[in-house]
Amino acid sequence: MLQRGKLREASAKALQLPSNEYLKLFRLMIALFKIADQHRREFCGAQCRHWWHQDLSSEEVLQSIRNPH
Repeated sequence: MLQRGKLREASAKALQLPSNEYLKLFRLMIALFKIADQHRREFCGAQCRHWWHQDLSSEEVLQSIRNPH
């Protein structure tokens, strides 16, 4: 379902799962995020400058995003 771009539908179905399935869902989501992060690291490399890959809890990073020059 996620491969076909139906995230909204998948999210609604996930919320309808019985509560005893939430832990499995959580583990699945963490595994998917891990795969996505590995892909990002391979694609962007160590010198990635995309603002969305920066530490947004850092005030210095936020200032550099707000004032790029």
